[in-house]
Amino acid sequence: MLWVASYFPFHIPRIIWNSLSITLHYNGDAVLGKLETKMEKSMLENVRLEDILHYLEREGIDSLATTEEQLCYVWCLFQHSEDRLRTASRDLEELRVKHTEEMKEVENYVNHVRHLTEEREALNHDFEKESEQLQLEFKELQLQQEVQLKEIEEMLDQEGLSEIAQSSPSEQIAYLLVERTTLLEKLELADPKLNSYNSAGSGLQEIHLKTLQDDLQKQQEYLRWPKEIPNKPPNVEPEKEKTVRGKLEMIVEEEAARRLQEMHEEICGLTDGLDMKGKEHKLELTLESAQLEIEELKENLNKIKENESTDLQETKQHNHRLDREILALRNRVPSLDLERKMCGELDKKKEIMPEDNYETERNKKSDETFHKRCKKMIEDQKCKHTDLLHKFQKFEHEHEYLVERNEELELFLGEIQNQTKEERKHFEYHIEKLQRKISSLETELSKIQESKRETVMKSQETVTKAEDLQEVLIMNQEEIEILKSKLSEEKAWRKQLASDLKKAQKVLQAESQNSTEKRLRYEQQEEELKKLRQNLQRVQNLCSSAERELQFERSKSFDLKQQNNLLQEENVKVRAELKQAQKKLLDSTNLCSSVTENWENSQQKVKELEQEVLKQSKNIQSQNNLYEKLAHEKTRVAYSEKKVLELQTKLESANKTCTEACILNKKQLEEELKEAKKSEAKIKMQYQEEQQKSKQLNQNIEELQQHIEYLHAKEALLEQSSCKQQFKIQQQEAQLQILEDEKKISEEQIKNNQELSEKLSALQQEKDTLRDEYRHFLNQLDLQMRNYNEKHHHHKAKLRKAKERLTNEVEQRDGRIKQLENEIEGMQKLMEKEKAFQDQVTTQNENLLLEKRQLLEKLTDQDETIQGNKWMISSVQNRVIFLDEENKLLQENSLRLTQQVGFLERILRSIQIRRGEETTISEMSENELLNKKLAFLNPSFSAIDMAKSDENFKVAEEQKSQELIGSPKSSPSFSHLQPPEADMAPLVSEPSNDVQDPNQKNGPDDI
Repeated sequence: MLWVASYFPFHIPRIIWNSLSITLHYNGDAVLGKLETKMEKSMLENVRLEDILHYLEREGIDSLATTEEQLCYVWCLFQHSEDRLRTASRDLEELRVKHTEEMKEVENYVNHVRHLTEEREALNHDFEKESEQLQLEFKELQLQQEVQLKEIEEMLDQEGLSEIAQSSPSEQIAYLLVERTTLLEKLELADPKLNSYNSAGSGLQEIHLKTLQDDLQKQQEYLRWPKEIPNKPPNVEPEKEKTVRGKLEMIVEEEAARRLQEMHEEICGLTDGLDMKGKEHKLELTLESAQLEIEELKENLNKIKENESTDLQETKQHNHRLDREILALRNRVPSLDLERKMCGELDKKKEIMPEDNYETERNKKSDETFHKRCKKMIEDQKCKHTDLLHKFQKFEHEHEYLVERNEELELFLGEIQNQTKEERKHFEYHIEKLQRKISSLETELSKIQESKRETVMKSQETVTKAEDLQEVLIMNQEEIEILKSKLSEEKAWRKQLASDLKKAQKVLQAESQNSTEKRLRYEQQEEELKKLRQNLQRVQNLCSSAERELQFERSKSFDLKQQNNLLQEENVKVRAELKQAQKKLLDSTNLCSSVTENWENSQQKVKELEQEVLKQSKNIQSQNNLYEKLAHEKTRVAYSEKKVLELQTKLESANKTCTEACILNKKQLEEELKEAKKSEAKIKMQYQEEQQKSKQLNQNIEELQQHIEYLHAKEALLEQSSCKQQFKIQQQEAQLQILEDEKKISEEQIKNNQELSEKLSALQQEKDTLRDEYRHFLNQLDLQMRNYNEKHHHHKAKLRKAKERLTNEVEQRDGRIKQLENEIEGMQKLMEKEKAFQDQVTTQNENLLLEKRQLLEKLTDQDETIQGNKWMISSVQNRVIFLDEENKLLQENSLRLTQQVGFLERILRSIQIRRGEETTISEMSENELLNKKLAFLNPSFSAIDMAKSDENFKVAEEQKSQELIGSPKSSPSFSHLQPPEADMAPLVSEPSNDVQDPNQKNGPDDI
């Protein structure tokens, strides 16, 4: 036991002192039972001490070193372990800080991703709004088309063409073309009839003039007695009729030319309308495709968001799991320490209570189950770790794939942006050209308007000139409104082009986000852009044709002005002549006055008829416009254009002939004016002669009465001629009514043209605003792309940093896991050693139990001898009482032990001398053993007590010698108790270095 105390001075002496204190309180029988268990404890202690010694020898400490050196070494190990724990705790705290920082960065990244997704959603919302606006505009266009179709159907129903109203447009066009041909044939047939009517009217006028001339001649004959035949006036009226007829032919030809031009314009408008319908259909398809692409983008965005959210959640869960595992491992470290302590305590308890074998087995089972659980937990953690590594590798691959895809999409976007910029420049160049043309046309229109104003100022001089000029202005306004309508169509076309461009850009942006599968759609859009370019070229051609038509119409308006001026001059002259003739006729007869009144009425009716003719021509023009608006097929359009070209050539030839006829008419009119002046001079001379001869008229009243009867007969003839003229006037009135209707229609068209001009100005303003918005949109798009690229690069850098940090953390965690695995393996080895030690202990316990059984058998044999040795029992009882007293003394003198160390050393030396003497003695009685035990267990008593104990020891020796003589069989019963007494004796003191060496040598021999 001294050997145990020297090499293991920490816990075992306390246990031994506790065990001794417990044994002293029990009775003598209990002490004997405990002595057997102490043998087992000593065996366990020896094994453990051997292990400790081997460990110290490995570390380089001799087994002969002092306890202080060993304690210093153990203390250094303890401090080193504490330093390790501190460093480990610091590392854990640093890792926690890093982990919190990384989590903050991840949260910032998540917030950044959310912000980007919100921006994408806002952009998608804007795109959806724009698409909805485009859909509404498209619906409005459809409604306008439906309204136009309904108006056409109503017009057809009003004109009695309800059968055609519900048929297809091609059938309607065919029917209207057939009717057009029939009407043209009717007009061709009606032209000779009009010529016949004009010839009949000219014949009647000739008869009337002849009668008037005869009357004048007769009057002159009666007035002039010499009966001089006066000079006959020239035939003026047939020449006037020729001029009027030529003018009418000119008007008809001009109207035909206008109608042809209007037909041509309407055909162009219809073709443009058909092109617009085709474009609208294409735009619908593009809108649908854009909507589908937008929906796909939304789905992709939602999927990406879901994937990102799932990935973030998985990463968060992974981080939480790792944190939990780290915390669990941290919590397990103290639990393992506690388990170690528990194992030590269990071992101590086994030392204290080795009889409870059931509890030891139970603890073994619990330890095994615990180790199995630990192994399972470690395996599960390994599996989880491998799964997490696989997932992390998958996420890395997916991230790399997404990065590559984003880079490809960025390159594709850059190419598309370059293409759009080039196309934008091209369209802007064309738009600037069109603007220049429009500005030139507007200047020309302003000049025309100024010229109109000048003509209006001139036309206010006379009412007749004003009416004629108003008609001319109306025609010019119609032409101007047609041009404005063309300009409005061009502007609408430009807006459509701008909208097409915007749509194309949107589609391109959508396609940039999609994969390469949508390149086919992009090629289709390129084809549509080519078509749009072709349409731009068509618009340019239309503008050039419109400029030509303006020039042509200017020349026409100039010619019309000249003709109107000539007509006005002729009208003034004719009115002057008529006034003079009326004065003469009023003086001559009342019949002439009635005839003149009828002639004026006929002139008014003729004017009305002319208006009706104009209305009819306008109605015909409207019908022709309808026919030509419904002409869809391009072959018919080409055929009509060829006809138009032929008619234009004919019109040019007719214009030349008309100009020649006008020149001839001017010459004739000048000659007639000269002759009229001569006739006026002659009439004045005659008037003077008539005033001189008025006196003679009174004489010739009777002759005049006869002449009046002759005039009555002539009146009957004049009435017949007037009836014929009334019939002609009625026909002309019907024609005038038709012309009035046409005039109303023309006024309505003028109003519509004014509205269109207002719309044109509004559209120009909208165009300017759209340009500004388009430029602003492009600038914003460039800024957004730059910001997106910068954010993308920043995001890449952050992801790289996060990857590096994750890899570092994973490596650190792997290292920690390996360390923990190594520690667990060390613990498993220790547990295996403990199990082996426990097996050894169990085997030793079994051997001891066998020995105990044998001893019990021997005790049964010795019971017979014990009956004869009852006096020994009484002595033992006395001794027990004595021991109780000594125990009390030990409790009182426990405080004095520190002062009596030297005394105890002397006692120990004396005890060692006595032990040497005891070895020579072969048999010892129970009394001697008890005396020795009492001597060893009472190191704290005083010198007087020790003297008493020596006397008692001597008495015991004498009794022992007597017992050996009397009962030699009783000695072996207590011989097995000597080694524990020898081991228990040195526990009382702290041996010195001189005494320690023999004790160390004797300890194993005693065991």
